[in-house]
Amino acid sequence: MSISKIILWGGINITKDQLLFYNINGCFKFSGMLALGLLIHNAIITIFKNNRHQENNTRDLLIAFCLTAGTYLLVGMLFFLAFPIAKTCIADNILNNLERFDGMTSLARFFLLIQMATVFPLLAYLFRSTCYSFLYENQTEVDQDERLESDHELDD
Repeated sequence: MSISKIILWGGINITKDQLLFYNINGCFKFSGMLALGLLIHNAIITIFKNNRHQENNTRDLLIAFCLTAGTYLLVGMLFFLAFPIAKTCIADNILNNLERFDGMTSLARFFLLIQMATVFPLLAYLFRSTCYSFLYENQTEVDQDERLESDHELDD
C-alpha cells in the first residue's frame, strides 16, 4: 500500500527541514507503544512456555522480531517520506490518513478484520492463561511438565 501511495502522491514529499525537525511532545506518544510491548512480552512468555521445542525459542523470537521491525520500518518510513501534506497531520492509525472510500484502504480494513478475527482466540487464550495463573498460584511447573510429557506420549 505504501508503494502505491508513493506513486499516487508523486514520490518523496519531504524537505531537509522537515526531515530534521524533532518535536519533543511527540515522544509521549510512544507510551502506547511501550504498553503494547509489555503486552507482547506477556504473550510471548505465555506462548513459549508451552512450546514443544524449547530449544528453538531464541531463534524463533529473533526471526519474529526482525520481520516485525522490518515491516514496520518499511511501511512507516515509506509512508512518512511520501505523505504529501504537513507531517504533523499524520494520524496515529495509518488508515485514518487515507481516503475513507479508497479501494486500497477498504481492502486493508477488510484484511485487518480477518486478522482480528483470527487473532482473537489467541488473545482470549492469553487472557485466560494470565488470569488462571494469577488465581491458581499453587500450580507448580511439575504439573505442567507432566501434562506436556503425557501430550508427547499421545503424539507418539
